[in-house]
Amino acid sequence: MNKKVVSQVFGELHLDECGGFYDQIIGNDMAKTPLMLSISKEIKEAAMIFELSILLDNYIELDKQALSFILKNLNEIDSTSKSYYDFHREELASPVSKLLNSNNVSYEYFVCHTKLTALSFNLEEGELKATFDYKLLEKDSNEILAIVFTTDEKIVSLSHEN
Repeated sequence: MNKKVVSQVFGELHLDECGGFYDQIIGNDMAKTPLMLSISKEIKEAAMIFELSILLDNYIELDKQALSFILKNLNEIDSTSKSYYDFHREELASPVSKLLNSNNVSYEYFVCHTKLTALSFNLEEGELKATFDYKLLEKDSNEILAIVFTTDEKIVSLSHEN
C-alpha cells in the first residue's frame, strides 16, 4: 500500500508501507536550501496526512514564527537559545568567526544566520507534531535548536539537542 501526501509547496510525496520517508531531502523554488524530511510510520490516518500537508504548505510562515520565538527566548532567564549560541561561541570559535567574519557578534546576529535544515513529523500522545530543526553551523556542528509545533501551528517546545 502506497499513501501520498499532497503539498502545494512540495508536490506529491509518497509514503511507503514500511513507514514513511527515509530521511528524504526535499526542495523547491520556495525552499532556498534543501530540507531533510522525516515522517513517522505511525502517521497513517487520512486526517493526519491532510494535517501534515497543511503544515508542509505553511512551513515558510512557521519558519518565521520559529525564528521570532528563538529571538524572544533570548530574553528569558534560562534561555535555551542563549545556551545554544554560547556553545557555538565557546566550543566552535574558529568556524563561528569564519562564518560571521567576527569574534564579537550579538545573539540576534546569530539568529539571522541560523538555518532551517530539517522537518520531522511524529505522533506524540496520538497527536501530530512538527519539529523544525535549526543549525548555525551546518557543516561544523551537529548541535540543533529544535522547535515543536502542534497541528494548530502553536509552538510547544524549544530545545537544544545534539
